[in-house]
Amino acid sequence: MCWRLQTSSTVPDRRTRTRFEIVGRLPGTLAAERAVRLIDVSLTGALVETDAPLQPETTLNVTLESERQVATIRARVCHVRRTHLDDGYLVGLEFLGTEPQVMDRLIHPDQPGHASGD
Repeated sequence: MCWRLQTSSTVPDRRTRTRFEIVGRLPGTLAAERAVRLIDVSLTGALVETDAPLQPETTLNVTLESERQVATIRARVCHVRRTHLDDGYLVGLEFLGTEPQVMDRLIHPDQPGHASGD
């Protein structure tokens, strides 16, 4: 990786710190947390409603909470469509690599040991 000092600009820079242009590739991640309304959920995915569209085929972390458990699950955005009132978006998610027991305990919190063979 190489750093290059960026000095020329047509717009006056009001920042007080020097900025460096990245030459080459410097991977990074961006995490933004937003509340969604859970429409339905299964062991393999969920349908959520949100006020902002998500990009299909992206992966993200979804946190689901029940009275007894909190789980963060990796998910893939399968499809996005406008709601019938055009005031939000319905987003279909596929859970990736999730243990069925974790999802089962979230979906059925009142049934201890459900689907775990106990």
